[in-house]
Amino acid sequence: MKKSVVCFLLVLVCCLLCAFGAGADTLSTESFTLTYSGEYRFDASYAETNGPVESHGLLLSSRLAAEIRAEKLDIPLSLASLSESDRLAYIRDFEDLFSDEDAAFLDTLTTATGEPFLLFSMKDEDGPYFLMEAIREGVAADFLLYARSGVRDVSNAELVDFARKLAEGFRWNEE
Repeated sequence: MKKSVVCFLLVLVCCLLCAFGAGADTLSTESFTLTYSGEYRFDASYAETNGPVESHGLLLSSRLAAEIRAEKLDIPLSLASLSESDRLAYIRDFEDLFSDEDAAFLDTLTTATGEPFLLFSMKDEDGPYFLMEAIREGVAADFLLYARSGVRDVSNAELVDFARKLAEGFRWNEE
């Protein structure tokens, strides 16, 4: 009897931890929804709008941060509909436009719904960071990924893993 009660209590505790512990959280914007692990915390205190760019805030872990932004573009571009040659031309243009930040294409990540995210390594006065960008119907979703202040030993592999997790939880909102 005691073993049954102990097993029941252990199962109950595990269920409660799963339900209320490290579950998933969601950020919903006008353009997209991001579902992310409970290991991250969203900080909306950095949210601001500056012209066509809307910063939604920061997604934070103990070591990493991602600034989440959306921008309305002047053209109705969608990365998913580009031919391979047009995609490569877009990547070259992006690298040229941000050559002062040493922009270098790394990879194309894919969301759970099949949308492409272009991943670039970059560098500014604050140090190295990654930028991942998805574009659909003239709206760009940009995530700037970097090590949190005071964290010095973040590897590129750790940033790529963070980017993959974010891409997997990303989806465009339907009109």
